[in-house]
Amino acid sequence: MIRSMRRHAFGMALPGAEEKATGIERLLAASSERQGDAAYTSGDLFCLEDAALFLLFGEAGEVRAGIIYEVETAHPLETLEEFCRNARDAFEAILERSGRRDEIAWQDEERTPQSFVRFLARAEADSSAATPNLNALESEMGMDVLRDAEARRFLHRLVEAQTANRAGEMLAGGGDEAATGNLIHRLSGAKLLRQEVLVSCRREGRSLFRLPTRDALAVLTASDATCSECGANVADEKIEELIKPTDLARSLLEDNSWLLNGLRSALDELGAGGEAFAARERATNGIREAMVHVCGESFLILLKDGEWSAVHARQALDRMIETEAKHLVVVSTGKVVDEARVRLREFARRRQGAGEEAEVLIIEGAEGITAELRHAFERVSHKAVVQQLFVLDANAGFSVGEMIAARFRLAHEPTVAGSVAESALGAVAGRSQEF
Repeated sequence: MIRSMRRHAFGMALPGAEEKATGIERLLAASSERQGDAAYTSGDLFCLEDAALFLLFGEAGEVRAGIIYEVETAHPLETLEEFCRNARDAFEAILERSGRRDEIAWQDEERTPQSFVRFLARAEADSSAATPNLNALESEMGMDVLRDAEARRFLHRLVEAQTANRAGEMLAGGGDEAATGNLIHRLSGAKLLRQEVLVSCRREGRSLFRLPTRDALAVLTASDATCSECGANVADEKIEELIKPTDLARSLLEDNSWLLNGLRSALDELGAGGEAFAARERATNGIREAMVHVCGESFLILLKDGEWSAVHARQALDRMIETEAKHLVVVSTGKVVDEARVRLREFARRRQGAGEEAEVLIIEGAEGITAELRHAFERVSHKAVVQQLFVLDANAGFSVGEMIAARFRLAHEPTVAGSVAESALGAVAGRSQEF
């Protein structure tokens, strides 16, 4: 792109044959070398339909190549590999013409932050020491149902009522019986509830049978079975229908596994899952921890089903300091109390005032995870593109990174007369936002 822009300008300055533009290019390159100015060519940019490739020339013959792409781009790494092969062939051809036999070899550049590497090691250690996982298929079905806030509230109330021996009172406590019945059916189908039929002696009060279904009770009563305590027919004894949370339900609720599953889905949609994501095996104080790295920066993500208090905020800040993450994302299905919010904001301000990069993002409601993380990742990727390509700015005469960011942004609005200035202003404002 940069060389094409220059050659077009040379052709405008000296209309005529193509070789005249080439002559101007050679004279200017030689002049830059004699005067010891910046290299005539610091690199170049190659814009494809859904990606952009770049070459950056450094000192001592070093060259860096990379690709900038979106989630929807097909086979970006293969495109980069082919680009590197073509560049190597071109370098070798030039060296061969000059009589040199220098060896050319590409090396992958490690961009995984150390904070993520340490978090991943700890997460793997937790996983190896953890108890065996529950059935994967049943867990997935259960997590899908638990995305429904009403289903979670019902299970939480049932667990609390069962602990206090008030499960029967809760179910008999009125409300929409049809809605409750439908909810119980959904939870049972996802293996989150276990239904039982309890038969007790009316006279002695002792439990006689625990049956899995009403059908099992019908088989029992059809056999003319009698009570071992009072001799009465089983059909005449006290019959109660009970529901209990399963071990799967308790595990998914206690460990916030359903919430972590939603985060995984959001990251996959944003193209930030896979090897860039790691999660702790168990919740700590009701908080589940995960980390993802985007464009060389780590995001510590803490998830909690319920209210986020000042105590939880202190725990989150301690973990951010310990993991050395630059970005802290707090996800809560309940309210983040004012004191907790103030603590998080104040911490970010102090870090930024000390010249350290720090961002705290608060998300209330699991349904907002994808949208909020999308904005955060866009800010980070925008900054990374500008930092990677700034060496080309002098050659191009403008910020190449900002141009690429605007190009991708406007590519999604082909029928809208977008304002580049407005887009650039929005990007700057996005980077300066604390939340």
